[in-house]
Amino acid sequence: MESKIKNSSTPGIVYSCYHKKSKGGEHFVSEHVLTYQISGTLTLSDGAKEYEHKEGALKLLTRNQLLRFTKNPPEYENLNRFPFTWTRKP
Repeated sequence: MESKIKNSSTPGIVYSCYHKKSKGGEHFVSEHVLTYQISGTLTLSDGAKEYEHKEGALKLLTRNQLLRFTKNPPEYENLNRFPFTWTRKP
């Protein structure tokens, strides 16, 4: 799996790019995340339901959940997305 993740100068904004299909994995979402799918498809599963995020999708992921994911770039292109996170202040 090849990936490029670039942190912008603004905290909480990340650019994520994948060149090959990701077999998937698991990620614990500790903070709310708003994600915009620029290209490709991102499939998420919370164990009860599967969610497919296609190009142009804007989704809010709520905090404190474990998600399984598969990242599928379009043929001959990259999977690109921008996730925005919010950090709770104590």
